[in-house]
Amino acid sequence: LKVSKDLNTNFVRLSHYPHSEKMTRLADKMGLLVWSEIPVYQGRAGDVEFKNPRTLQIAKNMMTENYERDKNRASIIIWSIANETPLIDGRLEFLAALAKHTRELDPTRLISAA
Repeated sequence: LKVSKDLNTNFVRLSHYPHSEKMTRLADKMGLLVWSEIPVYQGRAGDVEFKNPRTLQIAKNMMTENYERDKNRASIIIWSIANETPLIDGRLEFLAALAKHTRELDPTRLISAA
């Protein structure tokens, strides 16, 4: 985060997985805006089993845990549900369901997928 301050930025993407709570506490203290992401990401086609209901439940659980931990952090402005996922069958339905779940948790913040 020191590098971000030195670059005169006010935003940090905590990509690929929820980072230590120390990061969001420090972001709050420094006045940085945070994009927080769960680990639904890239890999080879088929690595993420989008059609498997268990996979969706795991992703929902990860988002719920991330939200519960950081819901009161002023720094969090974006919940990211995925990162560079492959364009395969079931992907859009999976991401739509995960976005809906995230919106139910937090009706105020932005939702993204990189």
